[in-house]
Amino acid sequence: MAKSEIELTEGARLVITKDEQGPQEVYDRLPTAREAFIVTYNLPKAGGPLLRALEGATNLKSLRLVTNIPSWWATYWGDARRKARDAIRDSIEKLNGLAARDGVEIYFTQRNHSKIYIVDGIGYVGSSNFSDESARNIEAGVVIEDEDTLENVQRSAWELLRSEARLHPTISEALSESLAEWLREELDFESVYSAAHDWDSASAQEGFKDAVRRLLEFGERAEAVLEDVRDDHWPAPIQAMLHEATSLDEISELLADLDYSHGSIRSCIDFSFQAAVERHIVDNCSDEDTMELWQESGQRVAEERWEELRTDALKDLRAVVDALEGIKSRLIAKLQAPVDNT
Repeated sequence: MAKSEIELTEGARLVITKDEQGPQEVYDRLPTAREAFIVTYNLPKAGGPLLRALEGATNLKSLRLVTNIPSWWATYWGDARRKARDAIRDSIEKLNGLAARDGVEIYFTQRNHSKIYIVDGIGYVGSSNFSDESARNIEAGVVIEDEDTLENVQRSAWELLRSEARLHPTISEALSESLAEWLREELDFESVYSAAHDWDSASAQEGFKDAVRRLLEFGERAEAVLEDVRDDHWPAPIQAMLHEATSLDEISELLADLDYSHGSIRSCIDFSFQAAVERHIVDNCSDEDTMELWQESGQRVAEERWEELRTDALKDLRAVVDALEGIKSRLIAKLQAPVDNT
């Protein structure tokens, strides 16, 4: 092995290597590394030095690997498409084991030509791919050990890469299933209807108030999560599936029927037994001696009116719950479909 070094500034030096897979001091840091950010032009070969080193880096708590993939299959036609898709599948499968590990993010790009390796406080930016081929070449790059500079390099590189980087399907599918599981377990709209329907008439009004409160909470949580999923840090295929399955406006419109002062549900919640009895007495009683009788009949009238409102409100509540459950079912079905990330 041969190496030439030129000091550039404090914490940075130019390194020219020959017969090394990459600057050895960076490469040697991988077996015990806790954090790594790697951007490489060539896909690490199965059994190649970089992939072997990453697979053996069992102390890694955080790894973001960005690498090129042959090409998106959709840009080809006919037999060329099949061959391209097979090549992409082979590329993905090489990284399946690594992608399944906690803390690992693997992204594919089509246009990256940069080589950036940041491993536990030391970094390299240059021509080397940390491969057997690089070991046969003369490669040049800058080794950086200044913490602030490394942080700036990683942030700046990711800002440019993320716009077209696609997450490894293994990770996309895990995220999809995680989101589907959250929808199934956390948004049990049907239980809201059942609870409101099962209240006895004496306390049913409180049941409706509680049902509306819970539906609003569910809806707001769903909106918050779905809004977050639209953010760039989520993989594009999942974002696309959610956009296709539903819109946030659809949920908002359903919740507005509960939240604003109109409709049978709101009338049911706002109904006052006392006010109904008093109105009945005012409209009918003209003799203080019969006040008690009119009080009793007013109570019956109020209860009859309440049951009418409750019947209509249950129908509307059923419709809202069915609509929300329909949205949830569509989302889960989409999220559980195979993620085509290439």
